[in-house]
Amino acid sequence: MGATGFGLAVRVLLERDGELRALSAALHESLDGSGATVLVGGEAGSGKSTVAAHFLGTAPCRVLRSGCDGATTAAPLGPLVDVASELAVDVPAGADAPIDRIRLFAAVRAALATEPTVWLVEDLHWADAATLDLVRYLARRGESWPVLLVVTFRDDEVGTGHPTRVLLGELATVRGVRRIGVPPLSRAAVAELARGCGVDIDALCDRTGGNAFYVTEVLAAAEEAVPATVRDAVLARAARLSRAAGDMLAAAAVIGSRAEIDVLAEVSGQPPVALDECLAAGMLLEDGGVVRFRHELAREAVVSSVLPGRRQLLHRAAHDALRRWGVGDERRLAQHAAGAGDGPNVIVHAPLAAARAAALGAHREAAEHYRAALRWGHLLTLADRADLLERLSYECYVTGQLPEAFEVRGAELALRRDDGDELGTGSALRWLSRLSWLRLRNADAERYAQDAVETLERLPEGPELAMAYSNLAQLRMLAEDVDGAQHWGNRAVELARRLGDVDTEVHALNNIGTALLRAGDEHGATLLQQSLDSAVTHGMDEHAARAYTNLGGIQIGRRRYAVGEGFLRAGIDYCADRDLDRSLSYMRGILASVLLETGRWAEAKAVAQDAATQSAPEVSRVTALVVLGRLEIRTGGAPASAAEAWRVAEPSGEPQRLLVTAAALAEAAWTRDDPADVRRRVDEVWSLALERGNPWDVGELLWWLRHVDDVRSPERPVAEPFALMVAGNAAAAAAAWDAIGNPFWAALARAGSDDPADLRAATSSLEALGAATTLAAVRLDLRRRGAPVPRGPRATSRANPAGLTEREMEVLQALAEDMSNAEIAARFVLSERTVDHHVSAVLRKLQEPNRRRAVATARRAGIIGPA
Repeated sequence: MGATGFGLAVRVLLERDGELRALSAALHESLDGSGATVLVGGEAGSGKSTVAAHFLGTAPCRVLRSGCDGATTAAPLGPLVDVASELAVDVPAGADAPIDRIRLFAAVRAALATEPTVWLVEDLHWADAATLDLVRYLARRGESWPVLLVVTFRDDEVGTGHPTRVLLGELATVRGVRRIGVPPLSRAAVAELARGCGVDIDALCDRTGGNAFYVTEVLAAAEEAVPATVRDAVLARAARLSRAAGDMLAAAAVIGSRAEIDVLAEVSGQPPVALDECLAAGMLLEDGGVVRFRHELAREAVVSSVLPGRRQLLHRAAHDALRRWGVGDERRLAQHAAGAGDGPNVIVHAPLAAARAAALGAHREAAEHYRAALRWGHLLTLADRADLLERLSYECYVTGQLPEAFEVRGAELALRRDDGDELGTGSALRWLSRLSWLRLRNADAERYAQDAVETLERLPEGPELAMAYSNLAQLRMLAEDVDGAQHWGNRAVELARRLGDVDTEVHALNNIGTALLRAGDEHGATLLQQSLDSAVTHGMDEHAARAYTNLGGIQIGRRRYAVGEGFLRAGIDYCADRDLDRSLSYMRGILASVLLETGRWAEAKAVAQDAATQSAPEVSRVTALVVLGRLEIRTGGAPASAAEAWRVAEPSGEPQRLLVTAAALAEAAWTRDDPADVRRRVDEVWSLALERGNPWDVGELLWWLRHVDDVRSPERPVAEPFALMVAGNAAAAAAAWDAIGNPFWAALARAGSDDPADLRAATSSLEALGAATTLAAVRLDLRRRGAPVPRGPRATSRANPAGLTEREMEVLQALAEDMSNAEIAARFVLSERTVDHHVSAVLRKLQEPNRRRAVATARRAGIIGPA
């Protein structure tokens, strides 16, 4: 280890007491049965692994060590494979049959829970998708087992959109999950590490930034001058080796993070003594017949020093040695074939590696393997190349890489046509329709859908044609064309049943049921429930998620909030159990809308923010962005999210997205007292509203027009509450909104009254919701009408730090008496729904999640007296 010797390795734990205490605390909780997950982040070389290793050395329980491989395309479930034998868990090795990941993950959890355990998973930033799913699964279910999951990752390599960054965001609010950062060392710590080395401490700090690995490697090199980079430090140590040991080290670096000793000997062509020299120098470590580098950065530095020609020869030797020694890892074989420039072997191994990765749910890694094979596509027939493109497009589709999925599917279509493959052509066209819709390019989706049907109808009937019919039914349903959805959906169902194609039948029943239920035909609910039941029975997770989404979304669209929310929450639980995150995002956006409508604005904001991330497909983001926009508009923010929703939704031409987005922007214009912009926003979608708008969206647009003295007759049904508001029947409209359970619109309805009591109730409700901007706009309208303008918050409201109104103070005192909503309603002669709104306002103003904590906070602040 150079001049500093063993003491250097010991002193690297300087300034890591806090991290070790946090890990120990998490371990104690886990040993008590309250499992935990600790995410240990830091830049490459910050000392995460050293901290973890030191901690594991003191753990009084079973310890499992594993890591993700950065040398090749990530191995599907690599960390699980590392510990599978210790857990007695069988990880399927082939891709011939579907792998039930839910059952596999449940088996892992059960095996871990048999005894107190710490499981270390290193370098999560290199993890495959299946490993990320496993970590997500375990972390979300880690509260009641004696297991501590410790995960390290490089936080400087997981930028926005990186799968690991997405996972970190998803786990941020999960109970039992915590983050630990491993920061750079201070100057004092660097000086302590370098004590006795005779180096310039300031220069060392400048060059290394306090990175623990950089510092220790530079000092271990024992050079008088500080190397410019860690690469120089590592290579300076390697240069001291004999030529044979240097060849052994280069071969180990090219083979990867782990190299079997027999394979390494063959690839390097050097005797065992050369390996002994590498081990003695501390450049390599040996563990049960496998050798690895002490640090992955060191391996990367050595690989970068190997000249391209020699590197290619080593890759070829590694490929041949792995095959000869029976290491049947298609992933590694594919990687070495690619490194060797061996196209014929790449196109043999890469598709097999991709199939295994996909079977385990590692879809991003599967896509990488297909891309590698396609680089040698000129060696394949047109049909084989088209098949690879088809598979790559699907892997991109399931991972949300929609632009690439579309581009690749287009390339496949061209090859199918060149090869005269009409069946493949029709299937590719149908997929292009689906991908176009997901990107909100609805005109393209329609065109591709028609082309697919016309192409496939020229061939003998098959499942491809049935799904093409169902795809058209889905597009017609989305366009509010009930007759078209029924026509194409029934054709799909009839053909699917003749063919025994359950997949298409379930898909088509969903489309027909959704179209009918949207149109008010309750038979649609029966068909949707039938689709859901069949999907669950046959394990068709995506179809089940879609059924839950449509059942919930339609009921919410009809303002049947409780029923719709029930379907949504059941669907969210279903998808969370199966880690169907794309469907989760879509349903959370709809859930955010019902939370907004029912006055639970703080929760609506949190859910919408989670659903509106840039990584979500465009079709999933619009609803969440509209919710965020409405909240910004009503509470005092700029309508940035609503404007973004319009930008994303506009290419779709779909009324379900455009009308509600335009209404949000019209609302923003009203709060700004900009009548011209109100009219402009409505006019942008008025023709669409007249043609295909639903009663609720048309009604809201009419309401905003009323504020600019624009009276129109849409000749379409208008939802009753909006019709009453537009007609000036404020009392009846408010009662209708109260019955529905929408406090915001009930307040706006009352604001149209001339009764001072109604006006006081309207402003009080808007105050309780926190709708400051809306309240200001209402007061401006009242002054213009010459109506009495209720005062702002009363003295009793201003007198307490939380700004509670007099009524809210009364409700808070009742909560302190542990009264139920029904008891509070009886005391103050209010409806239970009104009490619920007051309770929500109290919790929001006190910034507490439940009644008990709100009362405790109010007592600490002196708002109410002690118990």
